[in-house]
Amino acid sequence: MPDQSTKSRLPLFAGLVALAVGGGALLTAWERQQSRLEAERAVEAAEAARAERLGLPQLAQIRRALEVMQLLTVVLETQVSSTSKDESWRGDVSATVRSRARLLYGVDLATASVERESMGPMEKLILTVPPPRRMASELVDTPAGDPAATPEVALGWLRFRTRAGEYQVGEARRMLPAAVAAMTLSARDTEMVRDQSADRLKQMVRLFVGPEVFVEVRFVER
Repeated sequence: MPDQSTKSRLPLFAGLVALAVGGGALLTAWERQQSRLEAERAVEAAEAARAERLGLPQLAQIRRALEVMQLLTVVLETQVSSTSKDESWRGDVSATVRSRARLLYGVDLATASVERESMGPMEKLILTVPPPRRMASELVDTPAGDPAATPEVALGWLRFRTRAGEYQVGEARRMLPAAVAAMTLSARDTEMVRDQSADRLKQMVRLFVGPEVFVEVRFVER
């Protein structure tokens, strides 16, 4: 049987074994991470050498530039309306008001990917980014002479503009912020926001690679 001193050393030995095993696992994970980073650096170095040899833009530099920019924004000018109404035996009354609105959309560049593709004797850059997302919306002051500034009021036979009509106009105006926040774009406006975002992104990239490089932008859900 083991003596008392041997028994006292067993927990210490087990602890040292556990520590060594844990340290070995951490070291293995660190080594895997280092190996992955070295492989990525080797790929980037090979790509940079090829780009320099052919006089092409370096993808790593473009990726880093996009990561620094983080966000590309476009603004859509549009119009929003809201309607308030009241039904009564004295006749129905409804009021519709309109206002100019501004919608702000953004493209997240932090997750952008950049690839190169051959086009016969030429090459093009392919940028893959998430589609534009709405970031903010706001009402814009509408000039007094603008037709949108005039409310549309429909009154029943015993309803008066100075009372029921003006009240519904005020209610409709009060609901405008909620209306602009809940706006959904038509297919045409959605395509316009995408086109504007793609054009601006191409312009930004050509600042680094030159105007003669063909750039294609692809919007892909992440």
